[in-house]
Amino acid sequence: MSTSPVYLGADVSKATIDCRIADQAFSISNDKAGFTKFDARLRPFAGQTIHVVCEATGGYQKKLVAHLHAQQVAVSVMNPRQVRDFARSRNILAKTDAIDARVLADFGSANTPAPTQPLPAHIERLAAILSCRDHLVAQRAVEKTRLAQIEDAWLCAKLNASSIS
Repeated sequence: MSTSPVYLGADVSKATIDCRIADQAFSISNDKAGFTKFDARLRPFAGQTIHVVCEATGGYQKKLVAHLHAQQVAVSVMNPRQVRDFARSRNILAKTDAIDARVLADFGSANTPAPTQPLPAHIERLAAILSCRDHLVAQRAVEKTRLAQIEDAWLCAKLNASSIS
């Protein structure tokens, strides 16, 4: 078994994941069927340690990370700014999904990031609840601002009655 891992860069979006491992590039869908294809693409690397590097993409990476944790594959979820700065340091200014996947794999090789550990289920749930609450608080603030600009008395009364204020 190889002592140094083989890094796979995974550029995650809502619908697809562009991957780069060694000199191979491929794309899969960001769903269960795509993960099955992903596992099949990793079979030639059996016996080697695979370490996947992806960026935090507003939650789109969560399904992939959960799948990798279930498969006991090391995965590092990186801050996108760090990876972009790394690309700039290598004078890689273009930004496409395929290039980003290659940059992520190179970032892993150069920096050997620590694997991201899975969060306990109760922490995941708490984070989801807090995110939902933050969104609702922000929406309430927007509606309160909009309410102050409404001149129709009837509409103001109805909106005030709905307890926005």
